[in-house]
Amino acid sequence: MSTKEAILPIGEEESFEIVEEPTEDDAVSEADLTKAKSKTVVLENEAERNILEMQRLLGKSKTRSASRSEKDRLLSLNSKLSALKKDIAEAKTTEGDTEVKLLRSRAMTKVADIKLAMKEKDIQRALKAVQSAESVDIAFVVDCTGSMASYISSVKESIQGIVERVRATNQGMNLRMAIIGYRDIGDSKRFEVLDFVTSVDTFKCFLTNLVASGGADTPEDMAGATKEANKLSWAHPSKVAFIIADAPCHGREFHSYDDSYPGGTPGIDIIDELLCLQKLAEQGTMSLTFGRITNQTDAMIRCFQARGVFIDQVGIEEASKLTKTVTASVRKSIFKTIATKGRPGASVAFAPISSIGDLLKTGHRSAGMTASLKS
Repeated sequence: MSTKEAILPIGEEESFEIVEEPTEDDAVSEADLTKAKSKTVVLENEAERNILEMQRLLGKSKTRSASRSEKDRLLSLNSKLSALKKDIAEAKTTEGDTEVKLLRSRAMTKVADIKLAMKEKDIQRALKAVQSAESVDIAFVVDCTGSMASYISSVKESIQGIVERVRATNQGMNLRMAIIGYRDIGDSKRFEVLDFVTSVDTFKCFLTNLVASGGADTPEDMAGATKEANKLSWAHPSKVAFIIADAPCHGREFHSYDDSYPGGTPGIDIIDELLCLQKLAEQGTMSLTFGRITNQTDAMIRCFQARGVFIDQVGIEEASKLTKTVTASVRKSIFKTIATKGRPGASVAFAPISSIGDLLKTGHRSAGMTASLKS
C-alpha cells in the first residue's frame, strides 16, 4: 500500500501545502539531492510500517478482540502517523527545493559557460580586428617637377624616416609602401611608379633615385598621378594616400594661373579619380591627405572639398614636419579601421589632424588604442 492510499490519521483531513519558489541560496550538489531523497524514502517506509500495524489493530478493534494496550498502541500510532505526514511533506519540500536549486545551478553554470565562450569569441574578434587594422598600405604621390627642386631633397629624407617612425609607434605592423613620382604632360618621365612593396630597402632605393625635373606651366599632372594611384595593388584594410605638391592640378576651375590645359588633363577627371580613391574605404578605411607646401594649391583643395572629396590638408612649412604628419595619418587610419571593422560601407569621417603630438605619444596599443576599441 502506498502512502497516498494510506488511512488518514483519525480526526484529520487531507490538505495540500503551497510550496514557495526557492530563493537562490548557497549552491547545492548531487550529494545534497541524494541525501534529501534518502530522507524522504526513510520517512515513507516508516509511515508504511505504521499504517500496516494500524490496519492490523483496527481489524482487532472491529471484532472487539483488541486489548487495552493494543488500543493505546493504535492511538499512539495515529499520532505518530500525523507527525510522519508532516515530516514527509517537509522532506519532499526540501527535496524539491534542492532539485530546483541544483537545476538552477546547472543552468547558471551553463549560462556562465556560454557567456565566457561569447566573451572569448568577442576578444578574439577584437584582436583579429586590431591585427587586421594594423595591416597598412601607404602610398606617396609626390610632385617631382622642377619647381620642387628646393623641397625634394628634404621631402625624400623625411619620407625615408617615416617607415622607422611608423614602425616605432605601431610595433608589429604589416606595412606596404608605394610611391608615385609625377611631373607634367609631355615630360619624358611623366610618371615613375613603385607599386606596393614590403622591403624598406627597395622603397628607399626607388625614392633616392627620384629627381626634380620637367614641368612647364604652373599646374602639373596631378590628375594623371591620381589615376596611377588607383591602379596600385591596394589590399590592406588600413589605407593612406599622401599627396605632396607645391602646384595645383590642371584645370582653370582649380586655380587662376596660366594653364596649357585649362580643361584639365585630357581624358582624366581628377575629381572622379579622387572619389574612386576615396571609395577604397569600402574595403576598410582610406585616409586621404594633402601636404601643402605653398598657397598655390589652396583654391584647388577648397574645390576638391566642395565637390565631395574628403581630404585633409596639412601644412608642411618645414619638410621635417612630414614624418610626424604621415605617422599621425597612419595611426588615424588604423583607429578608423578598428572602429568600422565589420560594418561594410560604413561612412568614415576624415577630420583634420589637430594635434599630431597627442596621436603619437600614445604608443603601440596604449590608451589611444584602447579608447578606439571601447568606442
